[in-house]
Amino acid sequence: MRRQIFTARPTRGDYILGSTGVSWHVDRTNGDGAVMRISAGERNRKIALASLLSLAEGDKADAWEPFGNNSYRLIERHRPR
Repeated sequence: MRRQIFTARPTRGDYILGSTGVSWHVDRTNGDGAVMRISAGERNRKIALASLLSLAEGDKADAWEPFGNNSYRLIERHRPR
């Protein structure tokens, strides 16, 4: 079983999958807690997740999702260690 990884602040350039409760969006971190919205309004989580993973893989960045207050859970790692 793979150990889950959490962070309070994803690294600059990483991608975050988010939800408004009605639709899904993909953000990219700009550093200092700021994000840039890459896509928004997707109603299907699987499609939004596929977009997130494709972007993260292409940019060799990590993919995250919110987990509680001020915490993010790693979905997939693409950043070189």
